[in-house]
Amino acid sequence: MCGIAGIKRFTTEPITVTEIRLMLLGIEHRGNEATGIALVNPDGIVHVHKRIPGLDFVKDDETEKFSE
Repeated sequence: MCGIAGIKRFTTEPITVTEIRLMLLGIEHRGNEATGIALVNPDGIVHVHKRIPGLDFVKDDETEKFSE
């Protein structure tokens, strides 16, 4: 089974890396074969970052850079 989670901001405050990691770790048991994230910018462009296996995602340097 897969797990899907999301964060929607109604303010200009950015989503933090800590919030993303906590959200993903909270649903890790739902599907640890792969983990990814998609961010939608205010201009509507979608950016995707994915790692296999899922555990590598939260401790990956590229994930940190992607989330900045």
